[in-house]
Amino acid sequence: PRSMPETQDTGQFKKYNVCVCFAAAVVCGLMIAAAASPWYFWHTTYSARMASGEVLAQPQTVNITQVFYDLNGYRTVVSYSDRSGNKKTSVYSTYSSSAGNIANTFKVSQAFCLIALFLGFLLLLLCAISFVDRLRNKLIFAVGLSIARLMFLVPAGVVLASVVIAFLGFLAITPAFQADTRDCFEGPCTQFVDSGSTDYPNGVVATKEWGPSAGWYIMLGAIPAAGVLTLLAVINKFPLPLDSEQSSGEAL
Repeated sequence: PRSMPETQDTGQFKKYNVCVCFAAAVVCGLMIAAAASPWYFWHTTYSARMASGEVLAQPQTVNITQVFYDLNGYRTVVSYSDRSGNKKTSVYSTYSSSAGNIANTFKVSQAFCLIALFLGFLLLLLCAISFVDRLRNKLIFAVGLSIARLMFLVPAGVVLASVVIAFLGFLAITPAFQADTRDCFEGPCTQFVDSGSTDYPNGVVATKEWGPSAGWYIMLGAIPAAGVLTLLAVINKFPLPLDSEQSSGEAL
């Protein structure tokens, strides 16, 4: 079969296509990392302040309870000491189908994270196909130039929207803790991120800290990456198939 010479428009398209492929791969990698990472933490450290004569000694840590929330469930890690030495337990629990607002908040972010991952992979596949002139021309002749462009633009726009929704939607975790936690006066039900301590009459001091974890910050970093992907999809215009270029000399 006769090979088609590469035009200037085709060469420019392929250069931008490399950038689109790279941006799509970055977004997919970030979505995988976000889905696999904890999104929120709640740590409580219990310390006992012992009196030494008339002087209060420094608090001694007696228990550390750490809760790490991810998109599928949460892990509770408890570290403590007893007569036999230091102990540590770790228990992972998944969100049940009848879980409350907290689980629903995580599931919403998970849904949009997976949508962005799927469409990012789809864009990566379309980019790879578009490098082959014959396949790209068949696609254009089959669906039309406008539809072919929309096959890039729409997924890229939805990826950007999904990443933003997954990131901003997670801010609802605070009212979710308020709705699911009874008599909550300190913790994630009061502020999205904060810390504080409580002194009890028996000399025990509870130090609490809570806030977003790696997964949420990864999603924040994915917003500019998805924005770049969308911008590249907009400016990366398909070149006309060779026969059409001979007659019009334009690229849309």
